Amino acid sequence: MEKEKLLNLYKKRLISSRSELKFLGICVYGTFYIGKRSKNSDIDIIAICENKGIEEHNREFLEGEEIHCTIISYDLLKKDAKEFYLGSLYINKFINPHLFIYKEKNIQCKVYHLLKYFLEKYAFQDIFVENKPLSIEKIISRVYLLHLNNFPHYILNLVKIFDKKDRLQSLSEVKKIFLQSLNSSKNILSKEGKYFFKSGKDNSFRPFFHEKIRISWWQIYQNYRGEKNFLIKQIKKEEKNIIKNKWAIKKTYDYFSENGRI
Repeated sequence: MEKEKLLNLYKKRLISSRSELKFLGICVYGTFYIGKRSKNSDIDIIAICENKGIEEHNREFLEGEEIHCTIISYDLLKKDAKEFYLGSLYINKFINPHLFIYKEKNIQCKVYHLLKYFLEKYAFQDIFVENKPLSIEKIISRVYLLHLNNFPHYILNLVKIFDKKDRLQSLSEVKKIFLQSLNSSKNILSKEGKYFFKSGKDNSFRPFFHEKIRISWWQIYQNYRGEKNFLIKQIKKEEKNIIKNKWAIKKTYDYFSENGRI
C-alpha cells in the first residue's frame, strides 16, 4: 500500500478506536517517513492528545506493516520539554524530519514552541558559547552532538537522515523546524542570521539537566516495552548495525563535529 494511503488509514483507525481521547496531532517520523527503512523496521508514530496524564506505547499491524504508536498528552509533552520529564524522550522526536498527518488547534506551532526549551539547553548549554553568536547550522550540529552524547544509539538514525546523498534536503527540513522554534524563544536573540543566548540569563541550566537525560534510557525501555531482556537484545542489534555502518557513522559524526566546533 502507498505510504500516504497507509498513514491516512491508520490515522482514521486510531481516532475512531480511541474515541475517549481528544487528539490534537498525529505525527509520523523515523525511517519510514524519510523513505530509508530497513526490511524489519516499523513505522513510528507519535500522537498528542488533550487528555491529561496519558502516556502509552502500542504496537499493532496494519496491512502487514508493524506500527509503533506513542500516545502522549500535551501536558506531559510540555513537562518533558521544560523539565526533561523521562529524559526528553518525547520532545526529542521533533528534532528529526517529521510530518503531521493530523493536526488541529495550531498544535504544530505549539510543539515547536515547546521545542525551544530543548534547543536552548542543547545548543547553549556550556560556558564556551556564552554570548557567542551561532549560525543555524552550528546550532543543529551542537544539538545533535549533545543528543548523541546522551543517546549514543541515535547515530544510526543520523546516518540514515543525513547521508551524503540527501544531506542538503534533510538539513533544509530540520532548519525550518529549528528556526520556527528558536524564533519563539525569549531567551535567544538573533542578529544578522545568527543566534545567541540573551545576556544576563543563567547559562548553567540547573544541575539536574544531564542527570535526568542519562538515567532515562534503561528505565524508559524497560518500562514501556514490558520485556525483561529487551534492552540487552536491542543493544546487541545496534552493535551489529554500528559495525556494519562504521564508515558511514564516522563520516556523519565528523561532519557534525566539524560544523559544531566553536
